Amino acid sequence: MVLMSLLLRLPLRGHSRILRRKYCVIMALAALLACNRRPVSISVEVPPDYRGGVTVELCVSGKPSVAHIEQHGQGQTSICVGKGERVSVFYVQGDTRTEIAEERVRVETTGDGVPRLVTFSR
Repeated sequence: MVLMSLLLRLPLRGHSRILRRKYCVIMALAALLACNRRPVSISVEVPPDYRGGVTVELCVSGKPSVAHIEQHGQGQTSICVGKGERVSVFYVQGDTRTEIAEERVRVETTGDGVPRLVTFSR
């Protein structure tokens, strides 16, 4: 809001007040779209009797998009997550599909911020 009010007051030579308002609307829409990105969705399929933590390695070529977790809680997926993107995890056990709360999902990154692993416990 502060940015928009400043833009409305800028003395833009040869530009009308209507044009300045259009700039404000465009900037507000761009900000909303940038903040409202959908999270990257990862499905994690675990064995029926599995209990414990899960670690999924991201962006592994040749692996399916659904991470199949072995008895030790490890899995891999071909899904890649970009820097700063949110992640939503769906835990599939038998016929039950549950979304893991975002605050319980931890994304581990490389030194330059690229997501490498997703971990959570149920």
